[in-house]
Amino acid sequence: MIELRSYQIECIEAVKEDWKTVDSVLCSLAVGAGKTIIFLELIDQILLERPAARIMVVAHTRELIYQPIERAETFFPAVFPKMGIVMADTNQVKSQVIVGTVQSLTSGGRLGEILKSGPIDVLIIDETHHATASTYRQLITRLKIGNPKLKIAGFTATPKRTDGDGLKRVFQKVSYRFPINTAIKMGALCPFDALGIAVPISFGSLAENENGWESEPAGD
Repeated sequence: MIELRSYQIECIEAVKEDWKTVDSVLCSLAVGAGKTIIFLELIDQILLERPAARIMVVAHTRELIYQPIERAETFFPAVFPKMGIVMADTNQVKSQVIVGTVQSLTSGGRLGEILKSGPIDVLIIDETHHATASTYRQLITRLKIGNPKLKIAGFTATPKRTDGDGLKRVFQKVSYRFPINTAIKMGALCPFDALGIAVPISFGSLAENENGWESEPAGD
């Protein structure tokens, strides 16, 4: 078991409250604020309230798949046995809590195999600033066909995309914000010193010889 911080509890409560009126919500929390712990606690509460619910956690990298599995094994003993991975050669499609990469879930007919065991009731998207990609939108569309009442919660530290592709295409409401300045003021994160580097960097003082790049000799 793990004791949640106040803002983590607030985030979960906000998501559950907003799900009463909308289906898809976004949570923006600073790096290091414990997003994985938050959505694992959310999953734990959902399974307590709805023991038969099926949940999917989707991310875009291998590391983000194993992280919730490891955290659940340590801190969420009721959730961990129900989790299964769908990624690469691992295909635990009958699990109650599916954890997989979006690439694996949308290829090779795996999603169809997952849905044979029942519809997905809740979709958790980690690092959700990727959610406007076509693979994510295809996944959401397929899940909604199987369950029009699908609930979605996305978690990210960077809700604004650099390419301008708005997350409003996927999420109806921002349920919770916990920016880095607030996290530092509350003591959840340590303060830091930011260093700036002027760009572009000039390489004009470098000379190339037969052995590769080396600095020009200093003057007298």
